[in-house]
Amino acid sequence: MIRRYTDNPFKQVVFPFPSEDKAGIQNVIATKADTDGALNQWARSVLLPGCSVPLHPHENTQEVFVMVSGYASYNDNGEETVVGPGDVMYVRAGQSHAIGNPFKEPAVVFELNLPDKPIGTDSGKASKMGFNI
Repeated sequence: MIRRYTDNPFKQVVFPFPSEDKAGIQNVIATKADTDGALNQWARSVLLPGCSVPLHPHENTQEVFVMVSGYASYNDNGEETVVGPGDVMYVRAGQSHAIGNPFKEPAVVFELNLPDKPIGTDSGKASKMGFNI
């Protein structure tokens, strides 16, 4: 699957954390329906200055974030750190995370939300394929 931003305007969602003027803007690239359940959602998000997504658990999903530009404050199960371009964050099922932008410039991050176990695999098969899930 190829999704070109210029050819196919992605569905845009605004998440107002903590308010409308300090929001995140998410462009959904692909969903469960687009990938026959192989992933839950793939999105590009812009965290505007002041945006703060509160700490929350991922019970039955995994999530991978890749910072593209800007900086963000990232909470990994209670441990705060600053992340920037090229940094990758991974949330396993059962773990919690939060992300916010206390800085003056927008931060851009790609998000990949996956089922706890990939469709059509079990942990043994995924390990044999070279994935450490």
